[in-house]
Parts: sequence; C-alpha cells; structure tokens
Amino acid sequence: MYILRLRAVILIVALIFFLILGAGCDEDSTTEPQGNKPTIVSFTANPSTVPVGGDSVKLSWEVSGATSLSISSGIGTVTPTDSGAITVFVSAATVFTLTASNSAGNVTTDAQINIAQSITVNGFVKDIDGEPISGVTVIVKGENPTTTGAGGSFSIADVTVPYEIRIIISTQQSAIVYQGLTRSDPTLYYFSSTTQSKFATITGTVPPAQGKTTMVFFISGTKAWWSTAHPTTGSYSINADWRGTANSYTGKLQVLRWTTNNITGLPEQYDAYGSEDNLTISDGGTFSNHNFTEADFTDPAEQNISGSIIRPSSNYSIDYKYLLMNFGNATIQLSSQGGVGLTDNFSYIVPAITGATFEVDAQAQVSALPNNRVTFYRKKGITGGSSGISVNLESAPQLNLPTHNGTGIDTTTQFLWTQGSGIGVNLVRIMPTIPPGPQYYILTAGNTTYIPDLSPQGMGLPSNVGYGWSIVKLVPFSSLDEAASATFIPVINGYVEGGSAISETFNFTSHP
Repeated sequence: MYILRLRAVILIVALIFFLILGAGCDEDSTTEPQGNKPTIVSFTANPSTVPVGGDSVKLSWEVSGATSLSISSGIGTVTPTDSGAITVFVSAATVFTLTASNSAGNVTTDAQINIAQSITVNGFVKDIDGEPISGVTVIVKGENPTTTGAGGSFSIADVTVPYEIRIIISTQQSAIVYQGLTRSDPTLYYFSSTTQSKFATITGTVPPAQGKTTMVFFISGTKAWWSTAHPTTGSYSINADWRGTANSYTGKLQVLRWTTNNITGLPEQYDAYGSEDNLTISDGGTFSNHNFTEADFTDPAEQNISGSIIRPSSNYSIDYKYLLMNFGNATIQLSSQGGVGLTDNFSYIVPAITGATFEVDAQAQVSALPNNRVTFYRKKGITGGSSGISVNLESAPQLNLPTHNGTGIDTTTQFLWTQGSGIGVNLVRIMPTIPPGPQYYILTAGNTTYIPDLSPQGMGLPSNVGYGWSIVKLVPFSSLDEAASATFIPVINGYVEGGSAISETFNFTSHP
C-alpha cells in the first residue's frame, strides 16, 4: 500500500513538472538560436595617432563566421566579411566600432584613433662630460632647423609627439638621432668631448714597501686619479687630466697599501691607509712634497665580499672581472682578472675604510661572426661583509638586416636586430670603416631604424663607401625619455650602477 502511494506521488510531481515545462514552450515564445556568434580575430587602426589637422587611417579586420560587417562613425556596411581593410580620413579623436553579425547574434570590438599632442620642446645639447654645446644644428623631423644658443639651449614650438630629433655636429661629421621622444625638456648628448684637456701633477713620497702595492689616489667629486708608488724609493706621481670648464679641483689625497696573493693576483692583506684633506689642484700646476710617513697610517681591518656572476646563457663565457673601490661616485680599481677559464663566482678581501663602498664589474662574450658579442655590468654599492651578491649580465643584441657585407644600402634600407634580454635603450652606431665620412648615432627603444637623410645639412650618406654598424644596448634605461635626461651622464661615465651589451659588427657598402 505504501509503495502504491509513493508511486502516485511521483507520478503527480512528474505531471506537474511536464505541464510547467510545456507552458513555457508554446509557439509564441522566443527560443535560443542555433550555432555560434562570429569571432573577431583582430580589428586595428594604423596609425592609431594622427597629427592635428588629420591624416589617413587604415582600418583592417580579420573575422570568422560572420554574414555581415559594419563599422560605426558613418562608415556603415563593409566587405569582405572575413578579412579586409578600408582607408578613411580622420581629423578628430574617434572610436570606430566593428560589428560582426550572423543568425546567432552580434559581436563588437573597438579601435581608437587619437589626435597627437602638440608641445613646445625646450632642451639642451651637451657633450659626454656634461658641458653645453652652442652653435649646433637641431632638427625635429618635419620642422625647420634651429641652432643651440648659449648654454646649449634650444626651443622648438608645435612639435607633435612622439617626435624624432636630430643633432648635427658638422665639425665632427656626426649626427645624433633620438627616435620616439615624448618629453618636452630633453637633454641630448654628443658622445665625445668638445673642450680642451687640462692637466695637473701631484708628487710626493710614501714609505718604500717592496713586495707590496702602495696606491696613492686623489678624489674630488666624481673625479679620481691615482698612481702606484715605486716599491724601493716610495716616490709617486699622479697625472690628473680632465675636460670641461672647471680649472681646479679640491679633494682628498689618500694612500692604501696591500699584499697581493701570488696565485690569484688579488689583494689579500691591507696594512696601511692614510689621507690628506683639502688638497687643491689647478690646470697647469705641479703640486709637490705631499709626503706620507708610517706615522700617518692606520692598519685597516679586512672584510670579505662574495657572490656570483649571472651569465645570460651557458653560451657566454666570462673574460673579465674587476674589483673597485668607490668614494661617492668616484672609482678606484684595485684588481682585475682577464682571460679564459674565469669562473662565475667571486670572493674578494677588501679594506674597512670610512666612506668607502665596493664595486664588482664583469664582462662576458659569446662567439659570433664576424666578431663576438659582449656584455658588461658594474655592480655598485657593495659594503664590506656582504655575501650572495649577484652581478647580472644581459644578453647582447643580435644583428639581422642588412646582412654582413651587404651592398646598395641607402636611407630606405631597414636596419633590423634582435633585442636581447632585459631592459635598455639601443644606440645604433653607423660609421665609415675608413674615415673620414659622416657617422650616425641613433638612439631608439625599438629594434629597427633607418639612416636619416641629412643631405640638406651636408651629412648625406655618401655613395660606394664602406660602413660598419653595431648596436650598444645601454642598461638600465627603461625608456628613450629617460636616456634623454640628466641621468645619462652618470650611467655612461660609470658613476652609477649600469652597463652595456654590444652586438657584433656588420659591414656594408652604400648605394652606387
């Protein structure tokens, strides 16, 4: 009896469920369509930024499964429905919406066009020492040339970003090109000195120490000059040379003495340190009788620093290691190791000196044709007693096009390379194999460039001339805007942590 009642209840519940389901499925109700909606693989606009006043833009699409396509903003229906493109003129910021339809429904995606910002560029041109250069030509691509004034300054109005800017140093047959800047206050650099050298000499004596190394060094700001004293007479002579507007430097004269391990060639025991404050040197002068005695020295404690060099891959072999001592941004080299068979690990004994930190530099190379690719990094700010230090080397760029010994190269030829690992801005060097001749330095964050046409400035690429090109990746710049700033000089001149990775060099012959 109980089983019969249970079956009846189940039957009633099933009947109610059937009636409810049937009530929701009458002929007037909407049913879910069969099949899949279209797929928009891509919808792009090139360029995505146009100048003030407008420009032509190519809208391209790739779609699957659509029976019709339409684009908003007054364009309407477009064909074909799978893959195609149209060109439109855009004079204002616009969002184009692509709608793909079929019997299953619609899907959409957008492509946005922006109007390029116009700015006034107020910048400076300086040399590798940070000295301003006046009287050089500066050109924003598409604009009229201007000339740097006193202090190396220039100003160019109505510049559309991103912009390409060129510096012409005609007296040196050099052109420097920055491709893709957006900042309004760039500081641009010529990779050489433009001022005359200045000289001074510091002489004196220290206690003779045969079998030991006695280094005497003068530190002033970022400047450092040094000499090794004669082991039997104790005499030394420091030849200081510099460029720039400064005629004198005031700093500290210091002495450090150590014993070198005969097997490793590295310092292993420091037994003397002394200093003389407030020494001033000036251009053309000889500053004598800066003598030290044993009473002027203290015996610094020894500390250890250790770590490893991280190569980009096992294909790279380490060929140089350096130990340096830093006082602020000034650097003194204590030891170097070079050659084949150097290991990834390092361990150095260093002196405990107030105000001093340490630096480990490393270089590695990988075989390539026609010459090797090289990577270098300097690790700064190491304190005595530190361990587990990592010196990370980044892989060097690899040249692709034009190939080695290419011919017929002109300003329409694309230069292409593989970036390598990590961050960095690329400096493309294009130089005649046999000077003289125009030389081009191009800075870009990308992996492709062209030789600029500088014929109107008398710097055009000459015909049938042999050239070489290579890439120097400057580390650790994260953008071209960062490289076009006051941070460039400290990185390039080794005042702060950084490095470089250098490609092989390919040769080519210019157009007939």
